[in-house]
Amino acid sequence: MNSQKRMLFAIGDRDAGVTNYRALQLVKSLAEEAYMIDVVTCDEELIEKCRKEFDNKPNIRYACLKQDECFWTMAQRDGFAKTFINLNHDLEIPGIDLKFWKMTGFDDFLWNTSSMTYPDISEHYDAIIVPIPSYSEGPPNRVDVLYTHVIFHAKQNHIPVVGLQIYPIYDVPPIFLKIVDHFVVKDDMEKEYYQENGVIPERVTLIDDVKDNYCLSTVQDQYRNLAIDDELEVPRDSIGIVVVNHSRNRYQLLDVLEAIGEIDVPKSVFFVFLSFSVKELHEQDIFKDLIRPSLEKNVKKYYTVETGALIKSLMLCDAIVATNYIVPLSFAHQYGKGGIVYNPLMTESSHVKGVLFANNKKALKEALYKQYERKRNIKTVADVVSGVVSCH
Repeated sequence: MNSQKRMLFAIGDRDAGVTNYRALQLVKSLAEEAYMIDVVTCDEELIEKCRKEFDNKPNIRYACLKQDECFWTMAQRDGFAKTFINLNHDLEIPGIDLKFWKMTGFDDFLWNTSSMTYPDISEHYDAIIVPIPSYSEGPPNRVDVLYTHVIFHAKQNHIPVVGLQIYPIYDVPPIFLKIVDHFVVKDDMEKEYYQENGVIPERVTLIDDVKDNYCLSTVQDQYRNLAIDDELEVPRDSIGIVVVNHSRNRYQLLDVLEAIGEIDVPKSVFFVFLSFSVKELHEQDIFKDLIRPSLEKNVKKYYTVETGALIKSLMLCDAIVATNYIVPLSFAHQYGKGGIVYNPLMTESSHVKGVLFANNKKALKEALYKQYERKRNIKTVADVVSGVVSCH
């Protein structure tokens, strides 16, 4: 358990807003792993969002840090410039024989010194988490100073810094390549960029969990929105399986339910109706007399779902099983879900990408076990933070 571990999550309103505030869902994910999370910002607008998201969650606290305004005398500004020069006196601009401080020292530290500071951090933290800001569209000064404040505290106290890659990868400020201990990225291109710029592979993790990956994205996706719905969730140690009804393949459906019952892992099953009837005989009648007894015998924990909620169920689950080739099977592949056709009376089709065909119960169970293992091995932000903390 991680009950004694405390994290500091610093974020500005704009950096949270570019993800449509999905980044705040990462705080919930960390809290679910029994971490204690302190969210700090300098934007009152974000505090209102935090109230809605985190109230009644005892292991999440949030605060808006107030800036202290400072007036620097000319002597103090000169002191800043001298400190900068002392720290960078031997740094030359690549390709030319010119010292770096001669071009920046007095300009940056005489006229552009920030006039605000934040209170000292007194709590003990095991990790500090920050979004990596954009170089071309830098954060407001108050947020820039906030990030500098918490990162400087981390370096002084040997606390690991985890950086969340939200903005386009080519916008990473070069200094962050040096000051971040571990980078959390959402696609292979971002991982390759860091490695090409000298970051060792062990310091970069690609998040393949659908929910956490989407929380890092600035691009809206109506289907992935369904994955972060809090109303219903399939636990990490359980496999969620969507079973699609069929008006004719009754025996195949019973085989599917028996196979699901025989896999020795925690499971949740979503049985999807297709809304058909033959004269006065309705699908619900067949379900009640034939399918439900099999579900109660083999599965125990199950949900019934109308056709319109099929995609929502799929985005919450890990695999979809049907007795014939249907469009949602290919859709599942696009979002990292397992699409499986089970039907001993059908031949495999080679024209459907990413869909596994099983013509016997053993093959079906193997396919479901494979999806279960895949789920257990996906990387979440909580996994990254846990690994970083354990190494420090």
